[in-house]
Amino acid sequence: MPSEARALCFTSPGSVEIRPDPLRLPDEGEALVRTTHSGISPGTEMLAYRGEIDPDLTLDESIESLGDSFRYPFRYGYSSVGIVERGSPTVPEGTRCSHSIPIRTCSWPAPQI
Repeated sequence: MPSEARALCFTSPGSVEIRPDPLRLPDEGEALVRTTHSGISPGTEMLAYRGEIDPDLTLDESIESLGDSFRYPFRYGYSSVGIVERGSPTVPEGTRCSHSIPIRTCSWPAPQI
């Protein structure tokens, strides 16, 4: 298993980069998912991309992989589908799934097309 994932990082208004991000092993009850597709919402994510969100607005504190605020650079994204690479008794490897989590940590973004 790789020790790094790749994460989409908003670096400035109108600019994003794919950056390396440490990958941790999943805890009990979690799964490691290789992201194959991700969605970009025309709402929040486009506002973030354009720099139209108050930079001091707090990101969702219940999701550990998001940063503190919309101050550049920051990671943001929450809708993706993929394949379970390391599963559990209830979610076996190879399972196709959709998840609403930040596109980071326990997922690998699909290559740019």
